[in-house]
Amino acid sequence: MLNKLPPELLTTVFQNLPFYSQRQCMAVCKIWNSTIKAIVSIATTNKVTLAGYNAIRALYRRVSQDPDQGLAIRAMAFKMKTGEGPPLSRQGMVALWGACPNLEEITFVDVNPFYYLTYMIQDEIAFPKLELLHIADPYCLSSVSRTYIDTVYHFRQTINRLCICFDSLHFPRAANVDSIAGYLQGFRSLRCLSLQTSCGIVLNDIIRACPLLQKLKIDAPPSIFRALVHNIEPATSILENIEIECQLFSQDLYAYLKNSCPYLAQLALFGNCNDSNLIMSIFQGFTHDQTLSITSLSFKDHFCVTSTMLKNIGAWFSNVTKVEFKDVSLTELMDLNNNILMDFGVLRINYLSISLDNIIGHRGSPCKRIALEIISNGAVTWFQRDGKWRSQEQFVCKTAGNYVSNQARDKRSQSKITAIITITSAYVNNIRLHFTDFSSSLNQLIHLKD
Repeated sequence: MLNKLPPELLTTVFQNLPFYSQRQCMAVCKIWNSTIKAIVSIATTNKVTLAGYNAIRALYRRVSQDPDQGLAIRAMAFKMKTGEGPPLSRQGMVALWGACPNLEEITFVDVNPFYYLTYMIQDEIAFPKLELLHIADPYCLSSVSRTYIDTVYHFRQTINRLCICFDSLHFPRAANVDSIAGYLQGFRSLRCLSLQTSCGIVLNDIIRACPLLQKLKIDAPPSIFRALVHNIEPATSILENIEIECQLFSQDLYAYLKNSCPYLAQLALFGNCNDSNLIMSIFQGFTHDQTLSITSLSFKDHFCVTSTMLKNIGAWFSNVTKVEFKDVSLTELMDLNNNILMDFGVLRINYLSISLDNIIGHRGSPCKRIALEIISNGAVTWFQRDGKWRSQEQFVCKTAGNYVSNQARDKRSQSKITAIITITSAYVNNIRLHFTDFSSSLNQLIHLKD
């Protein structure tokens, strides 16, 4: 019924939603998506990026002279530059934040935020709408983890996205807890959690502490992680997306996700896997109605992909239509000439995403072009991209007879400067090819005709 409301009424409703809820509503239907995109494009003017101390001082002067500018700001990102004079004083920084009471997001991109976090907690800054207090650099997050843990807890009533690192069991005195789950229990609005820790954790405790959690990432040593403690009743979760270090994946975890997470749609595995056969044996151990009903499967961050794994995805997860490979190891799929065969067997793929960083590589790689061979439903389609990773070139469809012939293919497969990526599947609809390195602009979506 809501999608039948007039756009002007939808606009009024969506404008009063927080950022996170607006983004969720974009996935409901086309009308909502187009309406919210218009709002988001306007809202970008309410986001300020502070590139250095000069920018902070300039914003302080503007909001001091015109309080309405401060009231309009909903997101603030700090990107530091050096050689710009002294920073804004503590009193000035507190006054600046006090002039922006509608802030929903604060992000520190390449800044050590220790002093900023200290100001927030010691001066008891009030951000009644704050949804996100984020430190983008994981090394920086680890270095100020104790200060961050104290500060973000101060805003626990409204925070709905949290990326946090526990290198010890340090908790704010106000929390009066002695466990990670006890600490997280204070964040009653939490929807997304990225947790890195060297302390013992139990997934069921996290789920119970965060009943609204929809997206979860866990990175921890396997020796301190458990899915469930015996004799404890498992919680039922609305979790939709879980991203987990591959060495934590086990039969117990698989069974827990199946029984306690009925809405789980996306599974991502990341990290170096000592034994990919162990992962495959877990997938093979659950058949028919015991399998996870996920529709999206991702492999990330140096996960080693094998041909056996790809070919069996369709058998292990019959509902999967989206597959993603981001910064993974493809050496098991690669021949001596850097050609890669990705055979998905009977899998019907609506969306396939592949990062190319480990294929072309960087300066030391002799590869100067990528040929893309797509074999879907018996039909063969060719694309090619010229240039190394920094090249601005895109993949171009190739149909000329002297290119698509078997003789030409054999010649390319023996070339040291051309890498062929062959994708074979029962059905492929969309393929996204990109580099994760920001020095390359390639981020191309190839849509194959239905």
